[in-house]
Amino acid sequence: MPKKKKEWNEEDRRSTKLNSKGMHRLFCAFGPNEYSRDKLEVTHEGTNQVKKSKVGILTLNYETFKMKPKEDIKVILD
Repeated sequence: MPKKKKEWNEEDRRSTKLNSKGMHRLFCAFGPNEYSRDKLEVTHEGTNQVKKSKVGILTLNYETFKMKPKEDIKVILD
């Protein structure tokens, strides 16, 4: 649980100040359109590494899919 602001010590204040400066520099480095587009892409589609991982998992699931004897397709899909 995060500390309340009145409970912060000097290290907490310094850390927060550094974080704020870093975030400010990042926001200033990108224009609003670039930042929004990149954020939306990663949020909704994932990074290239995530995409490759998803494809790998789905491919493995497809290749190893087997029905047991006397097993109904309805049971598998539920």
